[in-house]
Amino acid sequence: MKNLLVIVISLIEYGDSKSAINLLLRMRIHQIQEYLGLITDLKTIKTKPILNSLIDSVPAIRSLLICYDPMHLSQNILIKYLQTIEKLVNDYWNNHAIQYYMKTIRSKVNYLPDNLKFIANNNGIIGENNIEQISNILLNAQWLVIDDNHKIIYAMVGGIIQSISVYINDKIIVDQTILCTIQVMKTEITIISDYNGKLYHIYIKSNQLINTDDPLFIIKLDQ
Repeated sequence: MKNLLVIVISLIEYGDSKSAINLLLRMRIHQIQEYLGLITDLKTIKTKPILNSLIDSVPAIRSLLICYDPMHLSQNILIKYLQTIEKLVNDYWNNHAIQYYMKTIRSKVNYLPDNLKFIANNNGIIGENNIEQISNILLNAQWLVIDDNHKIIYAMVGGIIQSISVYINDKIIVDQTILCTIQVMKTEITIISDYNGKLYHIYIKSNQLINTDDPLFIIKLDQ
């Protein structure tokens, strides 16, 4: 009697089926497929699965169909493995750009090679989950982004920040001190805007975490 091969299919989906095409999700699918070793080598016309029980995969715009042998790999273990991969898969192009920058321009600087680790350490967030903690804070925060080019300040979502504008002689003049926070660090700043309400300059209290000479830094506003 011949051996019977049983194949089970699992589907990974990202995003909403009604949403527009997202190339970032497509690249995420490609990264997971690549990490699993299920991309066909064009020279050998073969795949090199990271697990022997993985058989094949079928990628789409925002999904990945995985075929595996349930006799040697349970669905629960596969799901846990995929969840681990999701955390391990990183931004290859960004990491490559950082390494290239360090090799050709600046090899030693305090915020490289990991910006998130640098932010976490400077804000007293230390431990195994420091990157995850600081990522959650950054993603859930409301921000002003401050660029070194003429110190232009603008809202992340665009528009005019009306709450700090005052009128003098029918012109919008802003000269107001507000309290800002970079996680656990606090700094007093003064903001000035032009008549259109566009912020164009910032004064920062000395001896604080923020450095006006940095090419780019971010401030979280206290409510």
